[in-house]
Amino acid sequence: MSDLKTEDFARAVEDMLARKDAREAQDKAEDKAKAQRKEKLTSRVSIAAICLTMLMSFLNFARTERGNAQAAATSAAAKAKSDSDSDWAYYQTRMAERSGYVLADDALRRDTVDLPDSDPRVGLAAAHHADYAARIGAIDRTNRQLFFVVQDLERQWVRLSRTAEDIGRKVAWYDMGTRVLTLAVVLLSVTLLANRAYLFWIGISVALVGAAIAVNGYFLFV
Repeated sequence: MSDLKTEDFARAVEDMLARKDAREAQDKAEDKAKAQRKEKLTSRVSIAAICLTMLMSFLNFARTERGNAQAAATSAAAKAKSDSDSDWAYYQTRMAERSGYVLADDALRRDTVDLPDSDPRVGLAAAHHADYAARIGAIDRTNRQLFFVVQDLERQWVRLSRTAEDIGRKVAWYDMGTRVLTLAVVLLSVTLLANRAYLFWIGISVALVGAAIAVNGYFLFV
């Protein structure tokens, strides 16, 4: 009877040890699986973070280049507008001067219309008429050139202003895309801290949206 009790006790101890070994083996297997999943997730996050960093570096470079181009176009447009305004003011001044010569010539003609040809004032008036005509002709030639110059400057101003505006729109899209990509990087960082795979896919989705915004900034589809 004592031998049976001893055998039962030994069998119970063996069963308990076997269950303990099974639980330990199961825990080790679960820990190993968790470690493998975390390592896999970490590898994915690292690759995604490197790709996003490279994309953001390219966007920062493109944004800087576009910003410089916008500043250059804006400066050139401002200069063209300033030159146009200056030339137009000079054109109007010359037109006012021309009007003065025309009025003086008309007044001289009215004063001498009733004088006989032998009157010395008629010869003097003819000399003045010739002088006025020469001055008016010189002003007309100068103003004709000025008019075309002003037109060219106005076209340059409009073209450069539109170019600066288009570049400004691209810069705005680049900035928006960079902010969205920064949010994606933050989500990827939280993924490692929380060890949640679904956060990784949310971060990837946000990154795709940011990349689409940046591509739209380059091509301006919208």
